[in-house]
Amino acid sequence: MFYVYRRQLILVAILEAAVRLTKTVPHRIAGVIMAPVLVYPIMLLTIIPSAYNVSFFFKYFFVIIIYKRRGQICQRRKVMFSGKNFFFFLALTFLKGNYLF
Repeated sequence: MFYVYRRQLILVAILEAAVRLTKTVPHRIAGVIMAPVLVYPIMLLTIIPSAYNVSFFFKYFFVIIIYKRRGQICQRRKVMFSGKNFFFFLALTFLKGNYLF
């Protein structure tokens, strides 16, 4: 169980590092680096099944952190981040059940 908590904390730390990276790296280079850094943690979270006994709220807590952080990065880079994507994501989550997507 501790392994699951540690894994998700590492993912959040990766996102924090990605945010700091956008401050120092020029935007074109940052865009190339940021895409996989943002996408892979979200994809990794989707493969955590309920078999690990990760609570429903706990999974959502980290996903909301990731989406909030992604929104801040998009605002910093002058890109609109719509809430429509987030609600679509929630709808898919409720349809799938065991997984986040």
